[in-house]
Amino acid sequence: MGREWEPPGDAVWGAEPEVVADDVVYCHGDPGPWNFVLEDNRAVGLIDWDYLHPGSRIGDIAYALRWFVPLRSDEMALEWHHFPEVPDRRHRVEVFLEAYGEVPQFDVAEAVVARMQATSDLMEELARGGQEPQRTWVLDGALEREREEIEWVRRNRDLFAAPSGS
Repeated sequence: MGREWEPPGDAVWGAEPEVVADDVVYCHGDPGPWNFVLEDNRAVGLIDWDYLHPGSRIGDIAYALRWFVPLRSDEMALEWHHFPEVPDRRHRVEVFLEAYGEVPQFDVAEAVVARMQATSDLMEELARGGQEPQRTWVLDGALEREREEIEWVRRNRDLFAAPSGS
């Protein structure tokens, strides 16, 4: 959303509390493919602002990278994301970041892991409070699956991170 919008003083954030950083923006919080409105294969809108929060844009970028690249196992890329073949993740990260525009340099793997952990922590907190659908997700093993995916990102960073010295 950028910096031009000012929330009401009594705003209640759906995700993380306000973050103090040099580059704070209003983050969507859930910029996955399911929340983009497409027209002729072009994004024309973003819906579902339940997790709107002030924060560093790197968090939203990391979340989107996880789902759009995707930074997930070959099996998930083929079966869940329906890619016809395993994607070139490094190339897709580069194209995504180039299309996004100016962004401070950051460690993609570490940013994605941090965002995944924050999402998992929020899911667990909401589930403990009885919030649906998070309560059902946790009962169905979502936290364990998230831990496995976080470890996959850590183990496979060479598939999508630029080689050292680049």
